[in-house]
Amino acid sequence: MLRIGLVSDVSETASVRDRAFAIAQRIAGNAPLAVQAIKKLSRQTGHLSEADAQQLTELYWGVLRDTQDRIEGRAAFAEKRAPHYSGR
Repeated sequence: MLRIGLVSDVSETASVRDRAFAIAQRIAGNAPLAVQAIKKLSRQTGHLSEADAQQLTELYWGVLRDTQDRIEGRAAFAEKRAPHYSGR
């Protein structure tokens, strides 16, 4: 499955838990509003057509576009530092 692109990573059974925690920490390090939005979109769009799901995604983007977290994320990237998100 790795060879044909169906999975992106393979772990030994003993390290699956460690790998899962590492992924969870990486997700938790992102802007909280964006993480909440993607979780909500994943639940809300599964039954929608591709066009309808894209439209809903664009609505969320419009809401997130002007948040303090987005401004902080862009500033942190430009300044080559870790962002400090506030959830606003």
